[in-house]
Amino acid sequence: MLLGRSSYFRVRPRAAADQLDEIEEIHTAWVMSGADPGGLALSYHLLYSLSGKALTYQEGKLIEVQSFVDGKERIEFPEPVGEKDVFHVGHPEPITLSRSFKKARIINDKATFYPPYINELIVSLGKKVREADGPIKKGNAYIDAMDFAASHFHKKCKNLKGISKEGALRVAVKGKKNQKTKKIIYSSSGLIAKGTGISASIGAQMLAQGKIKRTGVLPPEECVDWRSFLKAILSRRIGRLNIKEEE
Repeated sequence: MLLGRSSYFRVRPRAAADQLDEIEEIHTAWVMSGADPGGLALSYHLLYSLSGKALTYQEGKLIEVQSFVDGKERIEFPEPVGEKDVFHVGHPEPITLSRSFKKARIINDKATFYPPYINELIVSLGKKVREADGPIKKGNAYIDAMDFAASHFHKKCKNLKGISKEGALRVAVKGKKNQKTKKIIYSSSGLIAKGTGISASIGAQMLAQGKIKRTGVLPPEECVDWRSFLKAILSRRIGRLNIKEEE
């Protein structure tokens, strides 16, 4: 089972699906502050997954796109984040959600960091790692290219001054209810690093308590009871959750 921020994110399409007769589109988006970089492991994750090519789902097939370049879109997030330009990124939502919701035509995941040059830093460092011909020499020692890039990225983020640490998540699901088009939007803001760790903890507790019955490698939308999960999240008061419906 996939835990962490992915759980917080991906139970929401399941929540929307339970309120619709059919799903046509799933749009996930997130904003993260460079000043809230979490631990060093997150820096490795960002450079591995967000610096190169990505996949998005359109009309029944996965299409290759470039992270932080393609799919630019202006989206309104809850305060204090507000409007941000987001881009396609290499995250697993289009892959797992397209398997879980086979009738959806469009599924994408878009993101951005602020300040915006953090996006550029991720792309450039990832490119250097892929192009590195073995370890990098630093002084009299040699260091693995990814180890160097992740450490450099983490230090850059930790040294940011005067930048809010607030991030935001948004899931918009479009479909049909009683033959009428309906869109359900879940959005929230708060500290992404904290939300990631607490979400993982909640998922692990549910698993240990026998509240997750299915076994195997499964995404949250296929095995986590979204009502229990969101209730647990809200009880921790780690962010602000907004739910909106549009015709």
